[in-house]
Amino acid sequence: MSNNQFKVGRAYWLRDGREVEYLARTDDGKHVVAPIIELETYEGYEVGRGPAEFTSELFTKPPVEKRSEQIASLQAEVRDLENRKTKLYSECLHSERDTRARLDRLKKFEGLERIEDFVEGRITHVVIEAYGDTIYDVLPLDDLQQYDSGYSRKPEGIKLISLFGKTNGDLQWKVNAWRDGSGSWRTILPCASDEEARQARRNLIQAGLSDHWTDYTPQRGYQFLRFAAAAIAEGIELSADQDEAYRAAMEKVRNQQRENLIKEIADRQKRLDALSNSETETREATNA
Repeated sequence: MSNNQFKVGRAYWLRDGREVEYLARTDDGKHVVAPIIELETYEGYEVGRGPAEFTSELFTKPPVEKRSEQIASLQAEVRDLENRKTKLYSECLHSERDTRARLDRLKKFEGLERIEDFVEGRITHVVIEAYGDTIYDVLPLDDLQQYDSGYSRKPEGIKLISLFGKTNGDLQWKVNAWRDGSGSWRTILPCASDEEARQARRNLIQAGLSDHWTDYTPQRGYQFLRFAAAAIAEGIELSADQDEAYRAAMEKVRNQQRENLIKEIADRQKRLDALSNSETETREATNA
């Protein structure tokens, strides 16, 4: 084939059957070509070019070598195996692509964004509702183990963790007191590290502080005061108005505690005086 028959950008074939794109011709008459590569990825099929190479032979059609029947049969088996391999690889890619698509759809809903982390075992810590003043505790996932009642206290496995939902679409992870779900439930927030869990706890306290400050009144401010105390312990700065309200409420609590203590002391003194008078009257009656 004469050199003027090769056009830049056109597809041709090498002697080994590979399809290439024509790039240029060198001064010494060789051809610069790049293999055409087709790849199947998670996003679909992509066609690209491999690294450039030099060749002195190009063909407008794929060359076919004449082989013996035995070799041709073996080559057909190899091609069949390669086709099966490609098909299986394609099926795996489609399956993974579908799985990722489903997970991506699930992640759009709050509460489901950690589904994949649970499946892959990346959850290491949880933020869990606390009954005390801390409001939320950070625990390693292993601390949610249920233990047997024997002397050895062997772990029986993680307590039941379930996803709860409401008709409005709100979803929450919760852990049960027992593995069989027969106990009480507490809300948890799954996390992939201790650092993430502590930041999540801080975010929850800040959000709770803001929510309860919105409807705060001195007469019904218990939840705001809980979150304000937790925020201060966490090093979260209160706004000027929040700080003033918290200090005023705490002063009121201290005054009430002081009044209660004074009253209790007076009551005890009164009982002590009554007991002392009773003893005096008893002695006088005995001596009479």
